[in-house]
Amino acid sequence: MRPALHYAYVRVQGAVVGFPITQEGQLAFWLFDGSGSVQVVLPRSASTVLSQAGLPLPGDQVTAEGSLRVRADRPVLLVSSPSALRVETPPATPLTLSELARASGGARVKVTGQVRRVRWQEDGHTVVTLRAGEATAEIVLSAGIAALPVGVWVAARGGVDDRGTARRVLVSRTEDITQVEPRPPTPVAIRTLSRRALGRWVAVQGQVFDLRPFDAGMRVIVQDASVGTIAVVIPDPLWYTLPFSNTVVIGDSIWAQGELSERRSQLELLPELPEDMRVEPPN
Repeated sequence: MRPALHYAYVRVQGAVVGFPITQEGQLAFWLFDGSGSVQVVLPRSASTVLSQAGLPLPGDQVTAEGSLRVRADRPVLLVSSPSALRVETPPATPLTLSELARASGGARVKVTGQVRRVRWQEDGHTVVTLRAGEATAEIVLSAGIAALPVGVWVAARGGVDDRGTARRVLVSRTEDITQVEPRPPTPVAIRTLSRRALGRWVAVQGQVFDLRPFDAGMRVIVQDASVGTIAVVIPDPLWYTLPFSNTVVIGDSIWAQGELSERRSQLELLPELPEDMRVEPPN
């Protein structure tokens, strides 16, 4: 914004990016309109009213009026009253995790995936890594939202945070997280796998052809209807968490997913979680 606008009374419109913050009683949040960002700041009295009526949250569309301060590092809009704000929450647009990378900052979206990792930040937010097939992405849960158990499938609604190198979905309310039915990837024919697929996330399904213990775990050799075989490599810490580790036998039907790797010119599948493998009941 131009320095000539310093102290001007203006109206701005944009999408909320980032969680709102409270400092010394003042409420602040960022608006993004596709061309740039402005920080909106409300005084203590207005912040109290907004806290009761509902805060502008990531993904909300906001129109704000106030006095502009153009500083060297960022423009700041000072809003004196909640009545100078109009907040709308648009419907969430469903996106796949791979499509999220192309979403615009502040867009309100809905993504679905399996919880693969959960980590806590000092600011009280929880960062959750989701996976759906080969695609992964992060969602960030606002402080106060209960952590999600690893392995479950969830649908999450929130605003896109475009700061950093990757898009993340900022989830502000407990009701914006729902558990959904699992959507595991479709198994591929083992014979079709090659070195060109190294590093990809794939699923296979077949019969246990052999069980080969090694010094740090177990290699489960799986053969499918294509008469292809692959070793599913399971390290001991993961192997002993599996409910079938003491009962699986040659001939059992098994489903597994993981990253395709290679060892000594042989393709291997590397699962990460207990949910990445299951023994199918006999027909």
